[in-house]
Amino acid sequence: MMMMTVMMTMLTMMAAYICSTLKSVCQGLYDAAFDILKSASERFPTTCRHSSMWMACEQQIRFTVALHRGRLSVAEQAVNNLASVGRLEADYWLEYILLLL
Repeated sequence: MMMMTVMMTMLTMMAAYICSTLKSVCQGLYDAAFDILKSASERFPTTCRHSSMWMACEQQIRFTVALHRGRLSVAEQAVNNLASVGRLEADYWLEYILLLL
């Protein structure tokens, strides 16, 4: 039971990081979003099983920034990086790029 409580606390913290990050991105505060992700990466290192959440979020932000700046090759690289974390989501964003071309 104690392990379940710890897991729920960790997931709640990760969700709070993700929500704060997305709010910053929506407001165009990309530096703030990357600062939040840096904090998440320190709290949940890549060896942690919840790290895939912040890693995917980081690549999505890199993708968004690249699109806003008109840098499709950087956006494509972000999608390729995202594929290592979530294949289905990477396929979705790759299709999005192809529609832009």
